[in-house]
Amino acid sequence: MTPAEFSRILSGYSRSEKQKWYRFGMLAAVVANCHRGEKTKPFKPEDFMPVPEKKKVRQAWEDQLEQVKMLNVAFGGDENPG
Repeated sequence: MTPAEFSRILSGYSRSEKQKWYRFGMLAAVVANCHRGEKTKPFKPEDFMPVPEKKKVRQAWEDQLEQVKMLNVAFGGDENPG
C-alpha cells in the first residue's frame, strides 16, 4: 500500500466517523429539544458531537530527522543516503 492510498483510506474512515457522529447528534438533538424549556435555545446536532482537542506538540528537529530516516528505510530507501 502506498502512502497516498493509506491517506485516502484514512480520510474516508474519518469522513465516515463524522457522519456517524452527526447522525447520533441529530437524534440526541431531537430528544433534547422535545424536553427543553420554552426559554431554552434549541439544541443543534453539533452540541452532542465530540470536539477534538487541539494540542500543539513541539518536536525537536533531531526527533523529526530520526522519523524521516525510519520512514525512508520502511519505504525502501537507502539506510545511509549520501
